[in-house]
Amino acid sequence: DSRQQRPAQTAEMSSEKERLEYQEEEEFAAVRKVIEDKLHREFYNVPTRDLPPRMQPRKLPHLDEAGKVDWDDWKSWEWMQPGWKGVKMHSQCVIHPDGSAEVRSVWK
Repeated sequence: DSRQQRPAQTAEMSSEKERLEYQEEEEFAAVRKVIEDKLHREFYNVPTRDLPPRMQPRKLPHLDEAGKVDWDDWKSWEWMQPGWKGVKMHSQCVIHPDGSAEVRSVWK
């Protein structure tokens, strides 16, 4: 009865696959821990100016230097004006039978 053996073989293959995936995750975690420990020993209490270029903090602009933001620019968009006849995007909240919710956007 080969039909009876197939579910068992499938279960064995599935459990073998899960075991291999778990083993790969364990190996990845072990390698990551070794690398983190090495970096910690090598660079702990090292001034940032002495770090390799890839590890140095990037110079990002401050938000104060970005300039004034026009928060009311949406008022000038033609599709936001009263009397607009074209399509509009609507947001819909869908409640699923399992109690979860999903927010969708729909063009109407």
